[in-house]
Amino acid sequence: MKRRILFVDDEERVLNALQRMLYKMRDEWDMLFFTDGNEAVGEMASSTVDALVSDLRMPAMSGDCLLEKAHELYPGIIRIVLSAFAPQLTVFKTFLFAHRFLIKPSASEVVIRAIASRLSLRDQMSTEKAQAMLLRMGSISLMPTTFYGLVDLVGQVEPDRAELKRIINSDAALAANLLRFSLFALPKQVNVTDIYGLISSIDTKVIREMIRSGILHESSASTCLRFGLKELSQPFREIAARAEADRVASNDELVSELIDVVGKLLFIDHEDVLYAEVLRRIRESNQPEDMAEHDCFDLTHREAGRLLFGMWGLPNIAMDGN
Repeated sequence: MKRRILFVDDEERVLNALQRMLYKMRDEWDMLFFTDGNEAVGEMASSTVDALVSDLRMPAMSGDCLLEKAHELYPGIIRIVLSAFAPQLTVFKTFLFAHRFLIKPSASEVVIRAIASRLSLRDQMSTEKAQAMLLRMGSISLMPTTFYGLVDLVGQVEPDRAELKRIINSDAALAANLLRFSLFALPKQVNVTDIYGLISSIDTKVIREMIRSGILHESSASTCLRFGLKELSQPFREIAARAEADRVASNDELVSELIDVVGKLLFIDHEDVLYAEVLRRIRESNQPEDMAEHDCFDLTHREAGRLLFGMWGLPNIAMDGN
């Protein structure tokens, strides 16, 4: 069955160029082209849509508004920005609603890979429940001590980079959020042999804006205590310390640990009551962890972390390509 892909841009010439550029996908994709976001909303309401690719600056309905509607009403749709207008403020506005930010113009191979790779990942999410959890994206809650430490740091006139690294090294959730932000709007392939370098090199001004825009936010103190979030990040802290000394040698270990802990943090953020049930089954019934997680979430935390990293665009996690 053909995948149904919507393209939205207020300029006819851009849509015509996309139509020509993606002609080779006509046997695999049923492509619809709209100049008005309201028409795209109507299409999503009346038929099954697999992916939405939208410009941002449009008169009738802005692209960020369209993406937010799709995010809230149809979370199973892959959502991609294709825009020539890409100041950091725009990236912050779309980060929580889109899966990828592409700069216009992008080569046909880049657009096709961004869509096709994420559709393939979605196919690996076996149920609507798993899709809804993984495709809503959002960001992962930080430990309160991490969040308020960041707030204090970025509020300084000259934030201490060494202190920033210490905070990043203390919380896997922060490292994961910074990694996703780094990958979100990169115009080129990342150096996947230095993930720690990618995370730790983010400017404090960017982090300040991530806090201001709500991308970085804290979990409750009760959640932190109930699920032992500090202890959950302990293996990550040990690996991050090694990665700071030797990034390449520790890279695979760092990515593997992030996948592991991010899957658990996602479960806690998405439905803490269900994850508490997972822990109860393990503790009281000796049910294997994978089985308890699959019963409650339709997939394991390792599967969730791997698929999430693939959706973020990290090559070679679930399939090649960004």
